[in-house]
Amino acid sequence: MPIRRIRSEDTAAFRTARLRSLKDAPSAFGDRYEDAAVRPLAAFQDRVDRAAEGNRAVLFVVDDGGRFTGMAGAYTTEAGEIELVSMWVAPEARGTGAGTELVEAVCDWARGGGNESIYLWVTVGNDHARNLYLRCGFAATGESKARPINPQMREERMRRHLGE
Repeated sequence: MPIRRIRSEDTAAFRTARLRSLKDAPSAFGDRYEDAAVRPLAAFQDRVDRAAEGNRAVLFVVDDGGRFTGMAGAYTTEAGEIELVSMWVAPEARGTGAGTELVEAVCDWARGGGNESIYLWVTVGNDHARNLYLRCGFAATGESKARPINPQMREERMRRHLGE
């Protein structure tokens, strides 16, 4: 499956995939479909441009002939850590290895920047995602917090060391 870094000209495909991901897995993201659906295309263009170039943010996509069936991003936090975010694989692409390949693409990007570890937050109860991250070498840190978008739910922090 073709996984690549997003490009500036991918904005429309990214918007479609992002809205689809928010409908498919609303508890997995820190954004709401209703909010994202009314954003102008320029807001999506800004995010794509930041993730397409440079070394502070990245977004990889599974490109199925111009239609994105998966995506995973990462960015450098203010504390200098790398956080994996916006992980999603479309239902029709689940079970194909796309999730693992996306995680590995993000980890390779982080490792290439000299980072020793990467972390993420996963919603408690999202066992499919949690199990994917465990298979990819992440481990629970013991930290948890209320989800900012839905404080009735919790999320746990997981970390992976990126050593050789």
